Amino acid sequence: MVLVESKLEDSSKKAHGNAHHVKKCTAKAAAQKSVLSSRSLHVRTAVWNFRDRGTMPILSPEEKVIIAENTRHKGVSGELCLTNKRLIFQHRSGIITKRIYVTLDLPLEGVDNVAVEGLVIKHLTVYAKKGFISSFPAKLDFSVNSPDLWHKEIMGALGTRLGSIERREKIEALSDFGALKDFMVKGGLMLQTVKCPECGGPIKLPESGNQTRCDHCGNTILAQDIFEKIKGLI
Repeated sequence: MVLVESKLEDSSKKAHGNAHHVKKCTAKAAAQKSVLSSRSLHVRTAVWNFRDRGTMPILSPEEKVIIAENTRHKGVSGELCLTNKRLIFQHRSGIITKRIYVTLDLPLEGVDNVAVEGLVIKHLTVYAKKGFISSFPAKLDFSVNSPDLWHKEIMGALGTRLGSIERREKIEALSDFGALKDFMVKGGLMLQTVKCPECGGPIKLPESGNQTRCDHCGNTILAQDIFEKIKGLI
């Protein structure tokens, strides 16, 4: 009888311990969810505060804000703003009258890489290409609340922007021999002459204009025709 009561008591303690462990794990998961939620809420709130204060940067046509946040850069508190075209950091300064100073206006095509760095406290690091901020490549650190979120948004905007620029260059290449030559050079293709599609005679590519004429047969060749022939090689 004593043995049975002892086993029942042990089982009761074990069940109580398991229940306490489950309760502790649930509380921990809820706390982690709360932290993530508060970070996301803080970023969204920062965007609205950024807009409500009337400190939004002047945007170009078809430019839209993706994410913005109050943060620090080089020891200065200000607003970091990512649009579909640029990365902007600005701050307000002044004793009596506060003025807005834009200390960073980096086109997305000038972004070389983006990383989340830091062993204990994570921060956002943006690497700028040579010539966009200075004559040397630049490293930019930002103390944002959610570096992973900013990393994701910048990389997504960068991919979209580069794709848009490439499509624009292709369209320009269709209409002008000068733009077509630049497009070929970027693609690693160097052409000075092409064959006439009618007689096969050599035709020297002009420096500009949207069409040229074959000296051998008089056939007219458009920049678009040349682009269609060489686009598979670039």
